[in-house]
Amino acid sequence: MEQFNINTICGKVRVYKKGIGEKKLLLLHGAGCDSAMLTWRETMERLFYDDYTVYAPDLPGYGASENPENIAGTEFYQKYALALCELCNAFDLQDFTLAGLSMGAAIAVRFALDEPEWVKRLILIDPWGVTRKMSFHRFTYHYLKNEKHMRVWYARIAKCRFLAKWMIGYSLIGDKAKITPELIDEVWEACKRQDAYKSIHDYQISSITKKECVPNYDNDWARLPMPVIFIQGENDPLVSAEDVRRAANAVKDGKYYELKGCKHWSVREQPEEFIRILEENQG
Repeated sequence: MEQFNINTICGKVRVYKKGIGEKKLLLLHGAGCDSAMLTWRETMERLFYDDYTVYAPDLPGYGASENPENIAGTEFYQKYALALCELCNAFDLQDFTLAGLSMGAAIAVRFALDEPEWVKRLILIDPWGVTRKMSFHRFTYHYLKNEKHMRVWYARIAKCRFLAKWMIGYSLIGDKAKITPELIDEVWEACKRQDAYKSIHDYQISSITKKECVPNYDNDWARLPMPVIFIQGENDPLVSAEDVRRAANAVKDGKYYELKGCKHWSVREQPEEFIRILEENQG
């Protein structure tokens, strides 16, 4: 697998590239302690590389990419979309399938709205951007606003492998058999990264106001001209399947797939299903 460092407005970004195929695929990971390889490694290993050329960046602030300064705020998603545009220019990447998980899905939608002629197909997995309000919204807003809460939580995980295991089972992976020692160690090590809490805090405070979640793409779904495939974990505790189905129905050319038993990290839990859906919708 090739690795590249690309300069963007959000700092230097690490990009992983694999394959020589004509089908171009760009994969965006989620927030938390995530990274390109943490979410997408198993998918990338299973793809047919005579058919696909796959790009997976560590988004700014994650993995081996630099931490951007002052990215939190109302322009959070726009800045990430601009950085993504710079990556596409660096690789002369056009007419490609864009897939994103959670936060990465919200970034993918922003990019597709800004550059619709570049995106052939959009795949949104357990996506942020469909939720109007959180449960106990006002309390959640005030809790997430305090950076100390996230800093203390990540410090506790860094000291306790059991907490990393608990977090994976509680919200990310439904099938306990897939919560392997190797996966636990990989997540645990990612949470130990210096200032790992900062990226998730930037994401959280940029994604919720006192009254609503942001972005909310309810008024934008019909503007997407490309096919949009929604993939949702049946038991995702972070994003409501009902909200995702509502978004899929609002898209001109939308499809909805629900992965049985999966939680929020459905693409890591069932990478073979993601590939099956990808192949089914190549059309």
